[in-house]
Amino acid sequence: MYKKEELTGLIIKFSNELSKCNIDISKELGSYEMQIKQFHYLALIEKNPNMTFSELSEILNITKPSVTEIINKLTKLGCVYREQSSSDKRVFYIKLTEKGKKIVKLKEISAGKFAEERLGSLTDEEVGNFMEILKKLLRE
Repeated sequence: MYKKEELTGLIIKFSNELSKCNIDISKELGSYEMQIKQFHYLALIEKNPNMTFSELSEILNITKPSVTEIINKLTKLGCVYREQSSSDKRVFYIKLTEKGKKIVKLKEISAGKFAEERLGSLTDEEVGNFMEILKKLLRE
């Protein structure tokens, strides 16, 4: 049987290692002010190219004013911009700038590098088992 404290420690250590990837991306881009959550927001926007403020609010389960605050910060960082709908002037789409797209791409590259470095010592079977466990943990 496993020890709860040991498992908790390993999860925290794993999480910290993943966070280091985000910090490395921030350093590479000269964007030290980027927060971990902001990487997540950019990835969501990238996956949904015509996302509205309302849709992002629904996905994140937060209020529209909170989304506005998030988008204002990302706009200040030069990662996103607003594009007004041509059919309904009340609707604005959230779009990634070239910098925002680059950040998302670097995040993917960094995650791939992390996986390659950390999982390289495992057998194919162990990697498969690890992936299955992660899917269960992430409820996929």
